[in-house]
Amino acid sequence: MPRIYFFPLLACLTLSCVRREIKPPAIRDFRSSLQTGLIAVITEGHVGYGNNDVFENVTDYELIQLSGCEHPILRAHALSEMTHRPSFDHMKVILEHLDDTAKVLVDHGEWGLELRTVSDNMIENARWKTSQDRQKIIDEILRRHNTLRSAYTCLRHVDTPEKYYSYLKEMVTRERSFLELEEALYALAKCKRAEDISLIKDIMLRNTSYMTSQSFDLMQEFPDTAYIEVLQKYARRMNRLICENHSSSGAVDFIKTLGAYRNDSSASLLKTLFLRTSLAHCNVDTISLRHALVDAIHDNPCPAYAGLQELTKPYWRPPPQTFEIPPLPIDSTMVSEKKDEPEPVGWWR
Repeated sequence: MPRIYFFPLLACLTLSCVRREIKPPAIRDFRSSLQTGLIAVITEGHVGYGNNDVFENVTDYELIQLSGCEHPILRAHALSEMTHRPSFDHMKVILEHLDDTAKVLVDHGEWGLELRTVSDNMIENARWKTSQDRQKIIDEILRRHNTLRSAYTCLRHVDTPEKYYSYLKEMVTRERSFLELEEALYALAKCKRAEDISLIKDIMLRNTSYMTSQSFDLMQEFPDTAYIEVLQKYARRMNRLICENHSSSGAVDFIKTLGAYRNDSSASLLKTLFLRTSLAHCNVDTISLRHALVDAIHDNPCPAYAGLQELTKPYWRPPPQTFEIPPLPIDSTMVSEKKDEPEPVGWWR
């Protein structure tokens, strides 16, 4: 009988079933009249100000192709255009591209350049018809894409962070910029679980020099004596921070927070600061800071501050009287008619 060679036949059949990898579209795949503009965008090297007009003349089909092309900068531009064109389902576009974590440079004009993921850039420039629509995206981000920068910045729009508690616990323990961590720490503090206070305190202790008003708001709105240690450490670094930042605004937030604690520890620290001959050893105006120090003592009357109030009384200025100014009549003919925005809800408001 003739021999049948099964193995070569089997190999051929196996190879024929292997899927070929679909390569993302390249610049050469687009019409020649568009290629010049796309090359200029890539050469410019950033998203934001610049060659945005290139994408205004691109067809919807070409935008879909560009949103999956091999160049992250082109994808970022395409997605930004797609989320503003009425011919696209914006919610669908956003949900389908949340996993595009390639980094691109974003031009913020006078504020400089920032490295950001394609998906973060898409989200932060998107618009929604209602805050409920934005909330659907927030929910998806926090549950399945919470490594994005947007997962941290969206927390200011979350009224009930308890339902994301397990995700928040993970988010605060990552290596992130402290500006992002502050958002997650504040949301975690809103959950009001006693077991989290130590974790929040430890993270703030490691980042005392980078604390902003949000950290001080956290310690005021969700006070605990454990945070006195954080305030004590900030006090030791306050002089250096004022001089490094050439501003005393952060120190004013610190003093207001310290005064709100109304206990012996805060009283001792306030007295130490008040008795200093200088609050900063550099050329920064600290008069407002000393006023804030005296006001913090007198705005928070308590037994612990009784002696301090007497000590600082000669420097205290009673709050000025306030009065209401009656509204001025408005000439309706001088007011321009405002057109309703189809998608009035943005990421930041």
